[in-house]
Amino acid sequence: MSNSANWQTANSQSPCPICGAKKWCSTDSNGSFTNCRFKNDGCIREKIDSNGDPYFVHKGPNYVEGKTFSARSYVPRRPLGEDEAVEHRDKIYRRFMDLCLLHDDHMEHLHLQRGFFKETIQKSKYSSARNLDLTVQRLYSEFGDGLFDVPGFTKKQVDGITKVQTLKRSGIFIPSMNLKGQISSLRLRVDEVDDSGSRYYWFSLRNGVKLDPNIHVAYGSLHDNKTLIVTEGEFKATRFTQQFPTHTALGLPGISSCRRSLQLISELKPERIVLAPDRDIEKNHGVFRPVARLFGELKNLGYNVQFLYWSDHDYKGVDDALQGKCELEYLSTPEAEEYLRFIGKNLNFPDDLINKGFSGCDQIEKFDDEWDREPEEIEFGSKPLPQIDDSDLPAIFRNYIKDCAERISVSIEYISLSVFAVAASLIGRKLAIRPKLKDTWTIVPVLWPMLIGRPSKKKSPALGCGIAFLENLSAEIHDQNEKNHADWLAESKILSQERDNLLKSLNSRGRRTEEHEDSDNSNNSRDEIKEQIARIEYQLRNGRPAEVVYFVSDTTKEALVDVLKDNPNGLLIVRDELSAWLKGLNIKGREQDRGLYLELYNGKVPYVERRRSREAVSLKATVASIVGGIQPGPLAEYISAANNGGSGADGLMARFVLIWPDDVPYRYVDREPNIDAFNDLQTVMKNLSTFSAKNKGIEAMDKSGLPYIGFSQHAQSLFVTWLISNIEKEARESKSEALEAFLGKHPNTVCTLALIFHLCEQLSTNCEKLEPISYNSLVLAIRWGEIIEAHARKTYLGCSSPEVAKSLILLEKIESGSLTNGLTVREIYRKNWPQLKKRCDVISGMALLEKAGCAKVVSLKSNTNGTVSEVVLIHPSLRRNIVSETNI
Repeated sequence: MSNSANWQTANSQSPCPICGAKKWCSTDSNGSFTNCRFKNDGCIREKIDSNGDPYFVHKGPNYVEGKTFSARSYVPRRPLGEDEAVEHRDKIYRRFMDLCLLHDDHMEHLHLQRGFFKETIQKSKYSSARNLDLTVQRLYSEFGDGLFDVPGFTKKQVDGITKVQTLKRSGIFIPSMNLKGQISSLRLRVDEVDDSGSRYYWFSLRNGVKLDPNIHVAYGSLHDNKTLIVTEGEFKATRFTQQFPTHTALGLPGISSCRRSLQLISELKPERIVLAPDRDIEKNHGVFRPVARLFGELKNLGYNVQFLYWSDHDYKGVDDALQGKCELEYLSTPEAEEYLRFIGKNLNFPDDLINKGFSGCDQIEKFDDEWDREPEEIEFGSKPLPQIDDSDLPAIFRNYIKDCAERISVSIEYISLSVFAVAASLIGRKLAIRPKLKDTWTIVPVLWPMLIGRPSKKKSPALGCGIAFLENLSAEIHDQNEKNHADWLAESKILSQERDNLLKSLNSRGRRTEEHEDSDNSNNSRDEIKEQIARIEYQLRNGRPAEVVYFVSDTTKEALVDVLKDNPNGLLIVRDELSAWLKGLNIKGREQDRGLYLELYNGKVPYVERRRSREAVSLKATVASIVGGIQPGPLAEYISAANNGGSGADGLMARFVLIWPDDVPYRYVDREPNIDAFNDLQTVMKNLSTFSAKNKGIEAMDKSGLPYIGFSQHAQSLFVTWLISNIEKEARESKSEALEAFLGKHPNTVCTLALIFHLCEQLSTNCEKLEPISYNSLVLAIRWGEIIEAHARKTYLGCSSPEVAKSLILLEKIESGSLTNGLTVREIYRKNWPQLKKRCDVISGMALLEKAGCAKVVSLKSNTNGTVSEVVLIHPSLRRNIVSETNI
């Protein structure tokens, strides 16, 4: 890779001349060549960087004909996302372990002294660290500069040649696995102990600094997660799972990591936890203290926690006891508590150490009474959201939306957008809108509402208010779908039998033809049979009746394509948690899924899929609306990716209608639902599901046969005025790339809402002929456009602020249970969460949380050693109840 000084990276003052991007592209100093990340049309070469991402070499503005492109060009490397970094680290560490063969003396140590089977050694990826210079250089030749994204490998330039530096000690590499079985770090058991007396060293260093070590997760070959062993060290954890295949074991990198094991324990959800420290717990203060606190914390949380005990004092370590086939005894919770209290008394520890667990060590409990108010929403400094009154709700929707919002005590915006998305999905490609009089710009009605809020904001009940209409329609069509399926099974069996009989007849005629001289009549008969077989094959391939589906919740891309084939007018995709869906689209190998969903929003793009493993699929177009909820923390990461260019700025986030309402004061309401309002709207929804543009007098169609409608004369003038102002607003927008992209998609949303409001009003009156979209429908749509834009500005500008984004991520970690009460600031930033890599990041993120009364940072002095730590205290109402979550 050549020096980046010879290349100019794209920026806001000098964007990419090919695609206009302000990041990740570059042009050489002479302007002869441009490396573009995003546009391949007209490129002279396609290349891959060290991350495995493609970039495209174009002729630059000052290109001289005949000039040769240098392969040693520079292109800015895209930083890896959190999940990508874990996968990248696992890939490199596994390749490294494959290149570092296990020497015979190390194999003998693992087999004879540690008691590992050969299969266990291979599965655990143990290998030898000896003479690594050639090995790491080979690794660099395979992965390039991507190797230096992984802890343990440092780059050094020697006479213009890149050299890789690593820990230069001989010994056994011990991989540490995470919950997914990925190698997250490497530890080295050295062959010879130096003056420090340490046998174990961390290979996974970042610029010579030890990172927060990961806890090793070892799974038995038949593990069922019912029993979890907590011990010290990777070797011991693996030895446990070898001897007890149904168990899972946590190997702590040090006994002081007991507290950090709580998060893994809550995720594994074991029925029984067995603590298995070495026998030095009876004499070593540094071992007893964290183990006793862990026991007390688990007991207080309601876990069934036991203690591993053996009476033979000749075996000091738990691995020695396993290797020596010593008789092991599991102490029950009361027995273990009595045993630990006996040890604590001998070591002069206070008697209440076990009772308090971890919360008793730093005077944290006394702060619980000092919270003087309930947590509030984080203030972003954005303009107040518009207030919605009765006149903002279309008449046919008004009574139902108000009734649901009042009974559930939830935001009107949540209910409204959920219902509007249902209506959009039922219209789909049955009727489009052409916003201009003469131009061919056509919009297929599609809505992607994203309901944003913390877990307690009742997003799921609001979604249910919209989905209820589709559930009723699905129930009505269910019996017909089942009957059609049964009829087709019977028909296909008959057709298959007819085909088999014809094939037998054809084969018998072929044998007779070989024995006797053929005649014209015989040839004609064979041709007729072939035609009949071909006709039957066509019926078997294409005769299956379509299964009517109104919505899906969780499906693969291939299954979704099959459903869309049966439902060409579209459907609704419902995801209670959109964060999991968005995360799935970023998984390596799922790039085609993301492309399909981007096309679903357009509603006019043909789809052709040809795979060896399945029949070819060809669709005239694909269309679907999407609705779901998401929490602010995960959303901040995706908006940050959309603002920073690269793969996150592909327009996916801009397609969503972001709804993030203010808190709704709770009002206790206990009344019967408004059945009349529901039935009235259900009738309209059913009319939408059976709607035919041709039956309503719509004759205008585009080249693909898509019917469309336009605005009335007065509505057309209003739309032109609004569209010009929106485009001018988009041109002025420079605070957020993601907000700028949203405004570019905003006319589609307003036109879709206008069509929904107009069509629902017309169908509610049983009109015989559909009129152009009315002025009043467009006025309502523009009003909702203003409401949606206000929510989008709150979301984009809020999440684009580094301080707000950090606060939202911290709040999401609190609510998920990853950030627990009493963690130190140092413990938090060493977790390497996105945008929280340093102490200053955590402190700035906590500022807004403290202002909102959600959490705060205090300096506390330890009772035991007098050290002062910055500790995060969480409001009691936000603390996650681990016991209830894990159903213990």
